[in-house]
Amino acid sequence: MEHNHAKHSYTQNNYLPLIVVIVLITATAAVTSIDQGVYAFVVHFMAGFFLVFGGLKLLSLREFVDGYALYDLLAARWRGYGYVYPFIEIAFGFSMLSGFHPDWLLLVEAALMLFSGIGVLFAIRKQNDIQCVCLGSALNVPLTYVTLVENMGMMTLAIALILW
Repeated sequence: MEHNHAKHSYTQNNYLPLIVVIVLITATAAVTSIDQGVYAFVVHFMAGFFLVFGGLKLLSLREFVDGYALYDLLAARWRGYGYVYPFIEIAFGFSMLSGFHPDWLLLVEAALMLFSGIGVLFAIRKQNDIQCVCLGSALNVPLTYVTLVENMGMMTLAIALILW
């Protein structure tokens, strides 16, 4: 007997907004760091990621907070965190862009991405059909393992910069 544990099947069209954003951030990081090497590329990518993702959340902040509380462990218990989180991402982005990214800040970024990823994993395992609000609530991207990969990828990049 075959069991389908997914409530919905998603197509690449569901992920198109995310793909476009990641491609543009990657291209921008590549262009702005072309003469500076891989380290600069990673810094610029992380800056772009945090600025764009944080900024998109601000477009419909209340809806972001409502959606984020469905899968983030802290936002589920304290809604204020949902209101603060986009500004934390934006602060990380400007910090990275300005060249201020000491190891302690990278550790905070890594810890935040890990913590967020744990909430995503719990929500996925519960098989809840939740919209990922990583790009704000205006873009309909499903909460799936793709979201978890985003979080763990950013955590890995922060750790890589520490070890560099």
